Amino acid sequence: MNNSTAVAWLLMSATGIAQAANSPATGYASIGDHTLAALIADALARNPRIQEARFHHVAAERRVHRATALPDPRLAFTHHVQPPETRVGPQINGITVNQTLPWFGKRAIRGDVAAGQAAALRAGIETHKADVVHDVKRGYYELAYLDRAIGIASEEAELLRHYETLARARYSQGIGLQQAVVKLQAEITRVMNRQQEFLRRRVDVEANLNALRDRPVQTVIPEVKLDTRPTLTVDYERLLGLGRERHPELQAGRARVESAKDAIGLARRAYWPDLVVGATWGDVANRRDRVGRTAPPAGNGKDVFSVSVGVSIPIGRSTLRAGVDAASA
Repeated sequence: MNNSTAVAWLLMSATGIAQAANSPATGYASIGDHTLAALIADALARNPRIQEARFHHVAAERRVHRATALPDPRLAFTHHVQPPETRVGPQINGITVNQTLPWFGKRAIRGDVAAGQAAALRAGIETHKADVVHDVKRGYYELAYLDRAIGIASEEAELLRHYETLARARYSQGIGLQQAVVKLQAEITRVMNRQQEFLRRRVDVEANLNALRDRPVQTVIPEVKLDTRPTLTVDYERLLGLGRERHPELQAGRARVESAKDAIGLARRAYWPDLVVGATWGDVANRRDRVGRTAPPAGNGKDVFSVSVGVSIPIGRSTLRAGVDAASA
């Protein structure tokens, strides 16, 4: 199988688009070759690069939830070393809880940025899958070529041995030349060396295929025998249109562009203040002065509660401007 033949086989696998779209198993065409389909399915399920990409995508999806979550509330405890006196008694301790509320729309945009990054990584999974399937198919068809070449070399060597036997018989009877025997023996050696080279290459290709499937490199892949090649018709315009629409790297690029646009909007909203709401409880003790003991006021020792509303002050204009410039770039 020469280079043009190998490319034709790869194209035939790549252009089974309609069949691949309806295939629930792998989504990739195998031209009815069950062995190839099994290798592809195994690689898609076990390949380390694909597994890594999937974990990165899962992590990115989790970051969407984190991006839209509220900041943690803050809890503060205050003990007054010199308690301030109030009408109903000295205030001993205080507990304050504050919650920052990002300005309207900030959390949603943060979620859009994180979702765009997750979408890009999801498309990256498809890129890794396509690369792995391409490598599996190339290795598989290389095995098919090598197995056929090894078989042809064996047949050629066997035929040469037959003629070498005849030549030796003719030479022993005095009607043949020793030179003919020597030439045939040299040709047999050349064919056997070529066969050994094919066998060595097969071991390398087999090891690469096993690595793609995360299998031990010494795992044996049976001899590959290809059926008659089907007629190949390539509609380049259709392929180009499908590539523009479905190519994973283009999809990842579009997702990154949208995420970057959202990041610009988020950087601009950093100029807007965030709300801060809080609640405070004050621990008030009973009055212990003479008046408080003799004529306790109404509500003596009653604890106090208060609420507060505030805003952050985004005063670092140069820092905020740098954030917008970075997002825009």
